[in-house]
Amino acid sequence: MSVHILLNITQEDKIHAVIMQYFDYNYVTLELIIRNQFLSEVIPNSLNFSYGQQLAPVFGLLKLYGNDNEPRFHLLYIRKKETNARINSIVSENTTFCPKADTFLVNQIKSLISKHKYIEFFEKRQNLSTHRHMICFHDDNYLCICESNFRRVECFGYDRSLDSCSYCLANGRCLKGDLGNSSNLLCLCPYCHYGHLCQFNTRLLSFTLNSLIAPNSFFVRILYLNLIIVLFVIGFFSNICSILTFQRNNPRKLGVGNYLLILSIINQLCILFLALKIFQVVLETLVQFSNVISCKMINYFLPVLTRINYWLSSWITIERLAIVLVPTMTRFRQPRFALSLSLLTVLIIHILHTHELIYYTVVQSMCVVNFEIHPGVAYYNRISVLIHYLLPFSIQIISITMLVWTASQSRAKLAKESFVEVLKKQFEKQKELYITPIIIVLCLLLQTVLAFAFACTKLNQSWQRHTLLIAYLLSYTPQILGFIFYVIPSTVYKNEFQQTWIGKIRYMKWLLRNR
Repeated sequence: MSVHILLNITQEDKIHAVIMQYFDYNYVTLELIIRNQFLSEVIPNSLNFSYGQQLAPVFGLLKLYGNDNEPRFHLLYIRKKETNARINSIVSENTTFCPKADTFLVNQIKSLISKHKYIEFFEKRQNLSTHRHMICFHDDNYLCICESNFRRVECFGYDRSLDSCSYCLANGRCLKGDLGNSSNLLCLCPYCHYGHLCQFNTRLLSFTLNSLIAPNSFFVRILYLNLIIVLFVIGFFSNICSILTFQRNNPRKLGVGNYLLILSIINQLCILFLALKIFQVVLETLVQFSNVISCKMINYFLPVLTRINYWLSSWITIERLAIVLVPTMTRFRQPRFALSLSLLTVLIIHILHTHELIYYTVVQSMCVVNFEIHPGVAYYNRISVLIHYLLPFSIQIISITMLVWTASQSRAKLAKESFVEVLKKQFEKQKELYITPIIIVLCLLLQTVLAFAFACTKLNQSWQRHTLLIAYLLSYTPQILGFIFYVIPSTVYKNEFQQTWIGKIRYMKWLLRNR
């Protein structure tokens, strides 16, 4: 036997999910007994349900989920004597809609706590002409069927959680379809979230590598994996050269040299965890495997190391500015001060990101984060991200501007040359003071602009994901090319590097000589 329903839905709001439920009921307790359940993201033209009993289910209930993610109930049919039902149903507000009781019983609803009170209430108020067209209504516990003209109402116990589940992240609405298949589910995601489990967050500066890489084809994912391997090899060599340079005694006599040594070590670790992160994302999509420990560790250390880099770069720029503005102050130049401030920065940033260790987890073989289950933590994370991006970014811009302006203006007065000519000489003479922070700012600027442009945008177009991903990788340029940014422009540091075992290699000597 089967039930065949032709649907003609006239609802004007956009429908995000459709749930169809078939019910019998217990003749003693009047509790509804579900026989089958169907879930769809699109509105079907027809519904078919085959059953192994003599009579079709008594009720057919349709639930439509719109923009507010709350269901609108429609009673499609009530079985009379048919054993094989074929039903044409026009779903509309006037003929099938079952409103929620508290929408029209505002004054009385608090006292109506059971189906018997509902029945008694309606039997005493048969003159409710404004609601005579209703065939049903519901609350959180009951589905009530009305006779024409409200002469009689019968309420059945209804479990609203039959189509609910708890797999969705970010407080998304989880809908369950086939009762015998736990994987038949659909997540209705809140604003700025998308994905099968609402695992992708598109809020400002909240894009993740998972959301940018996972939706792409197998070929594209492998391409990005090969790209990060190349970048890792380049960065590894670059940072080894930087570490060998700044670990020497002469660079470490000043605070800047100690900052740069710690920064080079941080950069090396940073590109390592960046490579591990991309490898993790690709591995999840290929073999559906993810480990909780690696999930937490990689997603904790990558942002921590990245933001330590931002702050250490800012301290370097500030120290160079202080030397220009207050040349007599030697405290900033002391190695002990640089080491103390660096260690304090590392410690504070580690502490400020402990929530990422807690809220990253593995769901259905995917490494995901779910800050939204605690709104306070989600708000704190958004504020933290903005601070660690925008504050170092602002420090870099302000410091560079003041550094260039102050140094050039003072030298222009002494040399009695034009400001522009002195500015050119300054750039030529002390390139490492200006070029490196400018490049860092430009790398961050591109990612920041795109993050604002695509904030809360569902990244359906591949060009959007590729643009954000390229900007994301470009933001790691200072970590990958630290040797080129910090050692090559400086005559002092370049001479120190030439004293290392790598610097004494014939090819490196030739390369440095031609710079």
